[in-house]
Amino acid sequence: LFLSFGAGIWYYNNHAEQFITTSSLIRWHRLKLKDIKQWCLDPASTSCACANPLEPRSREKHKTWQLAHDGNIRDAMNAFGVDIVFLGDSIIEGWRGMSFGLPVDSKRTNAVVFDSLFQKRQGADFQGLALGIAGDKTTNLLWRIQNQEIPDSLHPSIWWIQVGTNDFLRTNYCSPEVVLMGIQRVIEELRKLRPGSLIVVNSLLPRSDADDGSLLSPDKTSVWQGIMEVNRGLRIYCEKFRSVVFFDATSIFLRQKKGTVGVDGQYIPLDLMADYLHPSAKGYKLWGDAIVAAIYELLDASQSEKGRLPLPHWWKGQSKPEEGYINTKPPPIPTTPEELP
Repeated sequence: LFLSFGAGIWYYNNHAEQFITTSSLIRWHRLKLKDIKQWCLDPASTSCACANPLEPRSREKHKTWQLAHDGNIRDAMNAFGVDIVFLGDSIIEGWRGMSFGLPVDSKRTNAVVFDSLFQKRQGADFQGLALGIAGDKTTNLLWRIQNQEIPDSLHPSIWWIQVGTNDFLRTNYCSPEVVLMGIQRVIEELRKLRPGSLIVVNSLLPRSDADDGSLLSPDKTSVWQGIMEVNRGLRIYCEKFRSVVFFDATSIFLRQKKGTVGVDGQYIPLDLMADYLHPSAKGYKLWGDAIVAAIYELLDASQSEKGRLPLPHWWKGQSKPEEGYINTKPPPIPTTPEELP
């Protein structure tokens, strides 16, 4: 049962009732709140505080969030000749060596990596702009792109979206359905603002709460299980559009323990994610190299193909999806850190 009462919305999910928002927005084009069957990551939970994934929300009451947002607006307004714009949360902002609009000493090497890959003055092949704010969820990114972070003058060749992991925070623990719809809403907004633009949707990166960076078994209710479900949903969703591409970066940040098979033996190495959530400079370099390779393929494809984009050459041998969509399935996960490229 789904009911709207003007000042609020109540969703009755199985045997739990969820107060989710103070808005009456229940639908955005093809996206409908009533299609969400489960609001909490744990099916038995009734305490998750999930925002309406269709409604934009600012964080202006946070002490430095507005500072970061204003900085993004300035950077976007002053950006010229940009090839790729990254939109997201702390994973994107951290690549600039910043958090909440302020420089962070421990992240300075991240910025060096970004500049080497996406600043032509540093010898990069492509000019990039990173617009992220730490802690942002999908609804916060939605608000930002509706409020001046995408000025009329900003027209990159590629928009690259990386957002959604914060919707799985402990204070929320929202279900994959809620997180997926929030990302879809961002995609739809960007398609509306920049019709026909090439949009790449990055997979949610691996994360772990375990001391050794190991991933929990997929038969348990966990954030990692939710992330995998969101990524599967994103792949399917992106295949509906000619100019929206899913990029799976999962295996870049995972390694397989020797003698194991599957997720039970997979872990995040400390040298790629020191906190098992945010990439290190080394992790950013591996991810960035893969992104640069993808940009070459995507731009070549968009210029040479009038129809759907073909598979990138480095995924040949992988199963090809119907209709010729790009399937950016990464190479197998290495079994030891020594096998890093």
